Amino acid sequence: MSLRWILLLSLLFWAGCAPRLTPQDDASAHRLWLGLHHPTPVALTAQLSIHMEGPQATGRVRADLTGVLAQRLRLDIVSSLGSTLAMVEETPQGVLAYEPQRDTATVFLDPQRVFPAQGIPLPLSLGHIARLLAGDWGPLLPQGFAGVDSREGAIAFTLPGGTIQEVVVATDGSWVRALGHDDLEIVADLPAMEGHYTRFTFVSGTQGSAVVRVKAMALEAPVPSPLIVPETARIEIQSP
Repeated sequence: MSLRWILLLSLLFWAGCAPRLTPQDDASAHRLWLGLHHPTPVALTAQLSIHMEGPQATGRVRADLTGVLAQRLRLDIVSSLGSTLAMVEETPQGVLAYEPQRDTATVFLDPQRVFPAQGIPLPLSLGHIARLLAGDWGPLLPQGFAGVDSREGAIAFTLPGGTIQEVVVATDGSWVRALGHDDLEIVADLPAMEGHYTRFTFVSGTQGSAVVRVKAMALEAPVPSPLIVPETARIEIQSP
């Protein structure tokens, strides 16, 4: 038998064994995929508890996120003892963080480095976090998927490229698991509070892990005041 026929038979065998979606699964897959692309929220206010474990820091902090996504987001990170660790501002023009204890203001050229700079292994921007809290995975996902298959109690989407390579969604919508480059894993579960997720787990092979619990959230907020940096502060620029 020629090599050509061996390859052809192998492909036919693989196709026959590959998971096939039933018509019911196919309809569920499209429903779940559309559910990952919620309309982008206009504004958001959230009180978060973050427990992190990583090479830079281990412990728990509180984070208050508020603002209008297209204009200004503000994040205050507070230690378990009540002291302010950092105040962060994200606007379409850029990201600025002020650390009172160091009296240092940092301009971030890469907004996804803000959390890791505070010892929190979340390789996402404030805008990414705000959208995920509201159920919108769109900024992390392409418009379409390259493949889909059915798993026990879930639907798995293979993505054509980008930050995330695969997304697995429970058929009842109770959890989402996204797998990306550099061993990045994002798990969202425990839906409550009007259908919004109440816990996120972020795991990075290089940065550590963080569990984010949503203590309170509302899809409304005024535009917060600009972050005012003291004149005494040292200015640093965090390159990409």
